[in-house]
Amino acid sequence: MSRPFLYLTFLSALLLSRDLIGKGWVLLCLLAVFYNLLEWRGRARPLPSGPLTLLSLLAIGYGLLGVWRGGGVEAFLIPLLALSAVRFFGPCRVREMWQIYALSFLILCAVSVVKLSLEFGAALSAFTLFAVCGLVLLNWEREGAKGPLEKVLLYSLGLGSGILLLAVLFFVFLPRSPFAFLTIPFLEEGRTRAGFSEVISLGDVGEVIEDRRVAFRVIFPKVLLPGPLYWRGAVYTTYRKGRWIREGGSPPPLRPFPARGIEQTVLLEPYEGDVLFGLDCPRLMEVIAPQGRGIRVFPGWTFRIRPSSGMRVKYRVLSLPSPPRDPPGEECLQVPSSLRARLQRIALEVIGERDKGDALEIAQRLSSFLNSPPFGYALNVSPPGDRDPVIHFLLSSHRGWCEHFASALALLLRSVGIPARVVGGYRGGEWNGLGHYYIVRQKDAHTWVEVWCRGRWERVDPTPSVQRKRASFPLARFVDYLRLRWFLYVINYDFAAQQRFFQGIRDEALRLSWRIPHLPPLKVGRVGIYLLVGILGSLLLLRARGRRLTQYERLKRILAKRWGLELEPWQGGKELLRLCTQRDQEVGKLIEDFISIWYRTRYGRMGMMKEERAHLERLLREIARIVKRSGKGGKDVKGS
Repeated sequence: MSRPFLYLTFLSALLLSRDLIGKGWVLLCLLAVFYNLLEWRGRARPLPSGPLTLLSLLAIGYGLLGVWRGGGVEAFLIPLLALSAVRFFGPCRVREMWQIYALSFLILCAVSVVKLSLEFGAALSAFTLFAVCGLVLLNWEREGAKGPLEKVLLYSLGLGSGILLLAVLFFVFLPRSPFAFLTIPFLEEGRTRAGFSEVISLGDVGEVIEDRRVAFRVIFPKVLLPGPLYWRGAVYTTYRKGRWIREGGSPPPLRPFPARGIEQTVLLEPYEGDVLFGLDCPRLMEVIAPQGRGIRVFPGWTFRIRPSSGMRVKYRVLSLPSPPRDPPGEECLQVPSSLRARLQRIALEVIGERDKGDALEIAQRLSSFLNSPPFGYALNVSPPGDRDPVIHFLLSSHRGWCEHFASALALLLRSVGIPARVVGGYRGGEWNGLGHYYIVRQKDAHTWVEVWCRGRWERVDPTPSVQRKRASFPLARFVDYLRLRWFLYVINYDFAAQQRFFQGIRDEALRLSWRIPHLPPLKVGRVGIYLLVGILGSLLLLRARGRRLTQYERLKRILAKRWGLELEPWQGGKELLRLCTQRDQEVGKLIEDFISIWYRTRYGRMGMMKEERAHLERLLREIARIVKRSGKGGKDVKGS
């Protein structure tokens, strides 16, 4: 009966490691489990031990070679999985089953280095229950399968649940250090394919635009925000051959600004860049976790974390609805000399005379031009060949994605002397009402243009709106809400979070009030808390002291109370039977029957059946009746 739990334990560990190893290793392990199942059912024979020993040595050598070459976690996982498969193909005795349990535990430990997601927590809980049940049943089978199976299963499930509960209590109450001794980047969700760096290319976004992986989540203390949302990231100013880079400029002055703004908490998933995102336009950011990280502000209100961690980052953002006002530099008018004439000719054809309208009106007219036929949004465009990608887009293909439209608008504005820059970030997001937060995915990556007008930067988005399907299933939103809470309350549970947790408990307790009818409310202060804790501790102590007695202990208590019979610590049931038989033959016969059943079940490693327990209860009642009727009848009897 323990074999199914062995399979479940190993498969739960294999499930966690499936995306860290190749599909071939997963299929090999599944084949090994299936072969062992056939061998357990008598439909296959174990493979010879010689080839299996050779395969074990090869697996160990492969692992050592991977470590020597500086391999990652897979250098440890593959040898562990190979050794487990070898054990499944061979004879699966008790020793081999213990080895598979140990290997499964090591696999789980190796996966925990790089994966601490919600799925890991669920698999860890299942692994604990399966392993405890399997080990208890394995020991039960080794001892001869004595006792009912249902009782053993209930005991093992209770033991596993108790271990999980104890682990949760240790996790919550174990004091944490304010210093980080070990920091490991958790990259289980995978790095983004393009990311945000110092350079962006017009061809990179095609890999990310349809990627549904989560980029970050944004928690708002208030309700759903109206209108399209733009999440500002990096600002790019210099264009060279289809590439935008950040060059020149000075950081914006960090002047005091009104505290009124939109507060948000961002949970950024791991990616290769160091840019932090916030609702346009962010003015203040503060890292919450991991601790020891700082933030630097770059030109264009670009916030970057230092040092770059490659980990999940939780930070606060304060955004102001007013546009940024940092003055433009010469780089915001830069246009490659080989493109200026053609770009200027196209822009003047659209806007007419150069002095008609202000900069924002001109930008909107050029944006409308890019939104009208023959221009259209597309992911697959013809290669530009030797031509510049923007010129190819404006004159030939007329098809592109957000970076083509933003680049074209920025360069057209610059060609007529209007400062403009490209901003990279995200647009939109899915609202999850369960936790009051937005889910921003990689497919929401976007670029737009900021034009300098009337002493401030105005946002202009020339990209045609594209209708994309959103994941609105209630179950999907609920699962993502669980992932968010897992990161907030488990992964991010550090020293500061523990302090806030206990501070919150104390504050709630101090504010607690009890209202009794016809009486004023009773406030609970510090003295009340201490009194309540003392009462609960006393009740627990009394309950521990007044634990439920065994039937043998109840028998001794009955004889001590009615007959004054007390045994020495070294005297057992046979001595009790001798003393009682000397006192009363009828009671001696009942006690003899009682002792025989008690010894057989208590020391014979046999579970007590329900009928035997009921029979012992009848014997106790009959002994108590006879002893009560006879009374002490003389001197107390001491064991001798």
